[in-house]
Amino acid sequence: MANKRWFHAAAADELLPGERKVVRVDGQCILLVNLAGEHVAFESVCPHQEAPLDTADIQGEVITCLFHGYQYNIRTGENLYPAAVYPQNRSCRKQFLRPLVVCSVAARTDGIWVALPAGK
Repeated sequence: MANKRWFHAAAADELLPGERKVVRVDGQCILLVNLAGEHVAFESVCPHQEAPLDTADIQGEVITCLFHGYQYNIRTGENLYPAAVYPQNRSCRKQFLRPLVVCSVAARTDGIWVALPAGK
């Protein structure tokens, strides 16, 4: 856990599989999710137009923003939709298909710890 600033986000047993919790980490709203026993965390805001993701639909590793239907992989942050329908060579692709900001997570006996990506 060296070289990163880690923040305590939850008790070790606080989230059951399938549960989620919005936590504030260094001033950022982070969505912490227990994904089948493994914790993942990411900014609780859709990169498309900054809509909140705290009540967004999560199916497996995919979160769907309720506002415009954008979908992201919650482990990698990759945009899944509409990336699948945008031509690879479109110049606007990067602007509209920014990835979800994913955080590092460490589960320890003293709790679930989250580190923001560099520059956040």
